[in-house]
This record gives sequence, C-alpha cells and structure tokens, in this order.
Amino acid sequence: MRLVRSAVPARLRVAGGLGTLAAAALVLGWYSTGPLQAGWAARSGTPARLVRSPSASSTARAVALRSALPQTFNDTLDARLARSDDGVGDVGVAISGNVRGASVEGVLGLTLWGAATQDGGVSMTTSRVTFSPVGVRPYSGTVTALSGDQLVAELTNASGQSLRLTIQLRIDSQTRTVTGSVHGEPA
Repeated sequence: MRLVRSAVPARLRVAGGLGTLAAAALVLGWYSTGPLQAGWAARSGTPARLVRSPSASSTARAVALRSALPQTFNDTLDARLARSDDGVGDVGVAISGNVRGASVEGVLGLTLWGAATQDGGVSMTTSRVTFSPVGVRPYSGTVTALSGDQLVAELTNASGQSLRLTIQLRIDSQTRTVTGSVHGEPA
C-alpha cells in the first residue's frame, strides 16, 4: 500500500520495479550457466585441494568402518553429570559422555527419573539410555537393573540388533564428573 501511495511518480516506480526484475533475471542466468555447472569451482580458480571429489579409496574406507560391534567389549567411561529436582521429592539425573577403549568408541547418554533417596541417589521409575558407537547404528533402550553404582541396560538399534550394557559408575558429586567401565554383550 505504501508503494502505491508514494509521492514518487508512477513511471519511476514501474521503471524501478522492471529494473529490479531485470537484475534478478541476469543474476539467475549467470548462476545457471556458471556456479550451478559441474566443474565451475575449478574453472573459476578455486584451489584444487578444496574442490577435489572423494576418491574411491576414501569412500570405501568410510563404508567399511564397521558393520557391527565386537561380540563383547570392555571399555572406559568419561562423562559429566547433571541433576535436577522438582522440589517435592522427584529427581532427574543425566549422565552423558564418551566410551573409549581398544574395541569400541562412542557416546553414552543415560537419564534416570524417580524419587530422591536419603543417600543422594535415585529410586528409579523411568529411564532412557542411548549408545552411539562410532561407525555403527545407534542403540537406545532402558535400564533394566540398578543397584548402587552399577546398572544394566537393554538396548536395540534400527536393524533390530540387541545389546546389553553393564555400566559401573564412579560419581564425583563435587565436580559432577563420572568415570567408570562399560561392558557390552549381545542381549
């Protein structure tokens, strides 16, 4: 509405609009015959190290990372802890960190919800566990057993593979860090 009521003469407004359309058409034409074409980056002077396409060997390496986890593994956990409570006795504890070892590397996420216990722990009512090993489809599931600083989780991935993790935790509540061990085996 403002453009229609403008003090600028209609002829100039129309000319400006047509000029804008013409400029957009020129840019679109240049883009479709230039940057949109294969090999344009190399022809325009971009260094070869930035435009080379992945070689067959690097593609093969990426595909051949790993199709499954080892039958069993024992690795270490290095994680951080977050805790929140609702003020009426329920608490949530989240642990997230890296699993590292000779056989498996990945990211472990663990969340427990339930009633706070006298010793600062959780009487678990609900849980969620995720494990994303490098080069393998991620797993998710729940905690099936919790006793002190040890828990067992049953997980599956999108391919239907099952995994049981036995996790031993060492929690430093002052620094909110968690270390420990992770043992994996087929469920």
